[in-house]
Amino acid sequence: MPAAEKSIDNSIDKLDELVVWLKDWLESHEVPKSIAYKLRFAMEEIATNAVYYGFPTGTSGTVTVRINKDTVTERYQLDILDDGEAFNPLEEAPEADPNLEMDDRELGGLGVFLVKNLSEDCHYERRDGWNRLTVCIEAEAD
Repeated sequence: MPAAEKSIDNSIDKLDELVVWLKDWLESHEVPKSIAYKLRFAMEEIATNAVYYGFPTGTSGTVTVRINKDTVTERYQLDILDDGEAFNPLEEAPEADPNLEMDDRELGGLGVFLVKNLSEDCHYERRDGWNRLTVCIEAEAD
């Protein structure tokens, strides 16, 4: 299964392009719906956070998404990259407590918490001015 990549400008208006692109890729590769849902959720959450919070007001930048199925590990690998400010959401996002009532929770962190918990592996690196969050989902998790 060939890897695919799509880049957008860091604009809220462009996020839908990523969603449609990933949805089309998942459908064309007949990814089971439960796995496709996890991949779409992770991509939307991390890419949206990058666009909203990764760039100082008025600055331009890029968000890139890569998807691939590793035939050795039988995992889908989703990479979300941006050239915004350095930020590791796995360590720096607010810690979400899913046991609290909605009114008692602080803003932020729940999406990252969910991404970490729906994936088999999730890790971050900063290299050459780019944030890269990698999310791996088991192909046989369906």
